[in-house]
Amino acid sequence: MMNEKNPPLVSILIPTYNRPHYFKIALESALAQTYSNIEIIIGDDSTNDETATLIREQYLPNYKNITYIRNTPTLGQFHNDLMLIEKSNGEYINFLMDDDVFYKHKIQKMMTYFEQDPNKNLALVTSYRVRIDDHGNLIGDSHPTQRLYSEDTPLNGIFLGNWMLKGGHNIIGEPTTTLFRKELLTEPFGTLKERQYSCSVDMASWISLLSKGNAIYISEPLSQFRYHAG
Repeated sequence: MMNEKNPPLVSILIPTYNRPHYFKIALESALAQTYSNIEIIIGDDSTNDETATLIREQYLPNYKNITYIRNTPTLGQFHNDLMLIEKSNGEYINFLMDDDVFYKHKIQKMMTYFEQDPNKNLALVTSYRVRIDDHGNLIGDSHPTQRLYSEDTPLNGIFLGNWMLKGGHNIIGEPTTTLFRKELLTEPFGTLKERQYSCSVDMASWISLLSKGNAIYISEPLSQFRYHAG
């Protein structure tokens, strides 16, 4: 069982690139989490100083659980993600893309399922997510984002991985959606069976994780995925 006085550390990893407005919304949603033991690591790949100024003036003086890394030279999305995982200290990892949003109880809700898994058979917890537009308005589901189950549901890892492979859709969700156990990520993020994928990076890692453990699907929305039209 999880020690409520000293719960496991969760690392929220935020890769960002030239989107200070959206980034601030994302960061605020990470800071609003009800789960008590969180570190936030930001990998800034921006080509200007707007995000750096925002973080250094408004956040670093006030939040000791934020680590800010300015990439010089820039790394690109893939290597920025790898760097953030390498720098993380948590037993559990959840990416937060810089234009997405967490609901405030996301991490706490997901960690309750890891708490109920003393034998460490659980590799990841995901949930229904809702889509929003550039202005934060809710928009309808696409096929991959449709709710899978009407109630929280445990899923065998191999079954879920095969479901994704046969359907060709990332039904688990984007990196923002999923909290996973770090020790089971034995290959670099985006790698499956020693093959590095440049597309469907998250899907490759979910299948890799599911080969080592099971999953929980939470039926309520716990994050917002921003969809940019065009």
